[in-house]
Amino acid sequence: MFVVAQIPLLSIERVTSRLLLLPLLFLIIMASIGLQRYLDQKQPSALIRLSGVVLFLILLNDLLQHREVWMVNQLEFAVLPEMAHPEIQITTYSDPLYFAFLSAGWTITVLSGILLGVLVAREKKQMKS
Repeated sequence: MFVVAQIPLLSIERVTSRLLLLPLLFLIIMASIGLQRYLDQKQPSALIRLSGVVLFLILLNDLLQHREVWMVNQLEFAVLPEMAHPEIQITTYSDPLYFAFLSAGWTITVLSGILLGVLVAREKKQMKS
């Protein structure tokens, strides 16, 4: 939509948009630190926990829908005809090194999440006793 509308700073993904993303990234980091400090000071009520779970499920749904829309076989049909280049073709190309790195990254992420969960549970158990 932004490409068709030609809205400045939104229709391109070049240096300007990258420079705008850096302050946004720092803002997100500062907000997450502030939220963590707030949660450390107060025990969230059941309503706040429930709303957090609901928001997480909505985010998960959005990410799954986004994944479906941006699959390579869907992008082939979504590209506007005037932007398509006939010399570029989307093919199924097996890249073992890419999939190895992708699998390694996914495994490290999952194991890190499990480890952090165990450490948090252990710390909470030690604080109770």
